[in-house]
Amino acid sequence: MKYCCKICGRLNSAENWLDGHLKCSNCGQMVKSIDNAVCIGHFVAERYELKKLLEQKTNTNIYIAFDLFKQCPVLLRLYFWDFTYSVTSSEEFLEIAQSVSHLAQPEHLKIINCGRTLDGMLYTVWPYENLESVTRLLHLNGPIEPGVALSICRDIAVCLDTAYQTTGLGHYNLNTNKIYLTSDGQVRLSDLGHAAILLKDEHFINDENEYFNERFLGPEVTLDEEAPSFQSDMFSLGACLYFMLTGKKPFENLEYVCIDDYYDLKLSKSHEFRLGEKTLALLYRLLAVNPQSRFESWFEVIKESNHCLSLLDGQSTNSRKTRLTTKFDDDFLTDFQEEEYEEAKPQLLNASALSAALNTHKPAVKAHKISTK
Repeated sequence: MKYCCKICGRLNSAENWLDGHLKCSNCGQMVKSIDNAVCIGHFVAERYELKKLLEQKTNTNIYIAFDLFKQCPVLLRLYFWDFTYSVTSSEEFLEIAQSVSHLAQPEHLKIINCGRTLDGMLYTVWPYENLESVTRLLHLNGPIEPGVALSICRDIAVCLDTAYQTTGLGHYNLNTNKIYLTSDGQVRLSDLGHAAILLKDEHFINDENEYFNERFLGPEVTLDEEAPSFQSDMFSLGACLYFMLTGKKPFENLEYVCIDDYYDLKLSKSHEFRLGEKTLALLYRLLAVNPQSRFESWFEVIKESNHCLSLLDGQSTNSRKTRLTTKFDDDFLTDFQEEEYEEAKPQLLNASALSAALNTHKPAVKAHKISTK
């Protein structure tokens, strides 16, 4: 059996238990007892039985879980202690995050339930889908064909455009960890609204929580300490496209990033040749150092992306169907994969209430306080 450290999220084997205590092989923390470790078979909120670990992230783990109330599988995201206790008002964070996920389009992963575990960790629940993050797919399979990568980015632009119109929010922490593909190639986006809340939480930022990914944020946020805007998300989308095309994260080999590095963020000549003039111009406009030099609206990004896709002959956007590496052949999934899941409708904030809730926060804190480890 594997046990998950609640401090860093690393899975540990049973041999790491010493006299009823677990010493994490990654962070070295001692867990007081087996009851304080999250493991497969563990029950969250006395309702969700953890069945399989899908993905480990910096602040969270994502599991397939079985809902004992509804008798069906779900995806459960568990936030570790370092994240949970850095958020000033966890109840407000969950309420706003859940409301935003319902106001946005279906491509955004909808939070159908959320709360705290019996020992205090935050969790959110998504309907079950066969998903894989773009980051994981890149690590497993390498760079993505230009036509496929561009079609993914076009769909993300559509998601962000709709979200901005319905909620008034951007993503503000867009990276390939937040983008998922289903087994039939559909795009899913997570964490819309999270950064808008956390950037205004001075305690969270001062805690230097490793939540924001500097390598995908525009220089106006990381260097000039400006509050992010929808044009900041455009830079992040360009950084995601760069990663998908090259298999390398922006500034991957740099310990620190200065303004000159943003100007030098270019593809190799061979990659430029494969993209063609129009697609290359689209990428570099998304990655423009000055936000005003980027596109003036998401509509422009979508229109230009569609034009570029029409020029990428022989690179079918229908080839996005993913060959997911996780085997979902568990007995408990056999009878439920096609079932519709409907949670009792939660009490949600509407768009006006959401705007009012976010406006009660302080202005965005200085971006240079963001931990970029």
